[in-house]
Amino acid sequence: MRADDIISKTYSIPDCWHTALTKKGQQFETVNDLRLALQYYSMAKKFDYDFVKNEPKRIRVICRYKEMYVCPWMLFASPVKNKKRIEIKRFVNKHSCGQHTNLSGQSRASRRFVAEQLRPVLKVRPEIRPKDVQKEFLTRYGLRLEYSKIWWGKERAQEAMYGDSYESYDQLRWYEQKVKETNPGSYICIDQNEGRFKRLFICYILYERPDSYNPPHQLVIISDADKGIQEAVREYFTEAIHSRCVLHLVENFRSKRKDLGLKAKDTHVLENLLQSACYKYTVVEWNDYMKDIYEMSPAAYEIVINYSPEHWANAFFPGIRYGHVTSNVAESFNSWIREARMLRILQMVEHICKQIMTRMNNRRIMAEKWTSYLCPKAEQIVREHMERGSTLEIKQSRDDIFEVQS
Repeated sequence: MRADDIISKTYSIPDCWHTALTKKGQQFETVNDLRLALQYYSMAKKFDYDFVKNEPKRIRVICRYKEMYVCPWMLFASPVKNKKRIEIKRFVNKHSCGQHTNLSGQSRASRRFVAEQLRPVLKVRPEIRPKDVQKEFLTRYGLRLEYSKIWWGKERAQEAMYGDSYESYDQLRWYEQKVKETNPGSYICIDQNEGRFKRLFICYILYERPDSYNPPHQLVIISDADKGIQEAVREYFTEAIHSRCVLHLVENFRSKRKDLGLKAKDTHVLENLLQSACYKYTVVEWNDYMKDIYEMSPAAYEIVINYSPEHWANAFFPGIRYGHVTSNVAESFNSWIREARMLRILQMVEHICKQIMTRMNNRRIMAEKWTSYLCPKAEQIVREHMERGSTLEIKQSRDDIFEVQS
């Protein structure tokens, strides 16, 4: 081992980097393979080099300090006769410049080099961030690389593994067709904004066997291009689902416009009144808009009233839609799909679908082991209440009215 090898020896750097270039006569499959080997070798030995010739069939490389310090290091390679492989024809592996610093060789760490290092990492850690990669390159290889170079290298690695991001969005049209073909009854909707992907909603309908009494299960997957998963979930359940019922009402107005004796502009006004009414939280506010609708068209008012307001109006929703705002559920879901979030849109949807399927199957296996009528947690709660209520005196007044005395 030479003195410069001892100085530059770093045990965190793979041995194959030190032996990427060995001697005259060494062959490579392509010119790109030789260029990559040059990068590995220069980073392992801590020196910089320049290309005198960098052609598809010939490469001549010299030490960057050849003229300044008359350094003899050089490499020349050209194709093997009658073959496509490239061979090192001349290799002077000696340095006299003494320019071996910790930063030497790092200038040749290209995006392609970063992508080659990241591809095996992304297979097991797809959620890894460029910032984490930057730290890992420093602690593992002693390389101080720019954040932008790491980011583009990761993009290049993902593109090689999963395809181009634009292509992935384009494949959603194919995916929509396949979901409808292979999952009858399932619903998938791809919302676009001027040709740009905005939002994806998928509801898989998973039917049990014909001899089963269990109803169909629904798997819902939501994705949004511009918003995080939390915002997508919040917006969907407060706008999309909520407005589906309203949309049916609006379509009802439009289809029966002539029968109702309404003009096109009147229908538009009714739509706006209906949209405003559905988001009001109090019955008083809701009645104000219903009064306006009745004054415009009593027939339209009857349609709205007969359409079960508890299904589309906040004021009649059987629960509390206000007073407590939290993103805990979305935060938990966001953490659960941490790995999927780093994938392309199509791979992300498939990954989440498999996660949900696995979770449902694990719950099914667990439920088959239950021996009680209720699930264990509910059974425990019932038993605790029965124990506390065993000392109470109960008197019945009617079928559904009791007086309980302690």
